[in-house]
Amino acid sequence: MSFDMYQENILDHYENPYHWGALETPTLDYRNLDPLGGDEVRAQARVDKSGCLVQAYFDGEGCVISLASASMLMGAIEGKTLAEIKVMERQDMLDLLGIPRPPCG
Repeated sequence: MSFDMYQENILDHYENPYHWGALETPTLDYRNLDPLGGDEVRAQARVDKSGCLVQAYFDGEGCVISLASASMLMGAIEGKTLAEIKVMERQDMLDLLGIPRPPCG
């Protein structure tokens, strides 16, 4: 994929986020506030008895990257087990965004 295509994908997720909203009865509820940038994102999920994440939604306010990455992440983790999600690393998120790993990272 070219860099322009990655940029288009990020903008699409920002302008039309997938999995946007709130769950009525979430099993997991997480809120993160970036006091320096002002981004605030709340992620909610429903996990079934086998430990599979069956629904994932988010809402909040933030910059393009913050909200686009939340949208991409919710789609990526839905259907995975908690064990699979717990081993996800920074590079997994960079891969979703299409951002190459920085040389010092």
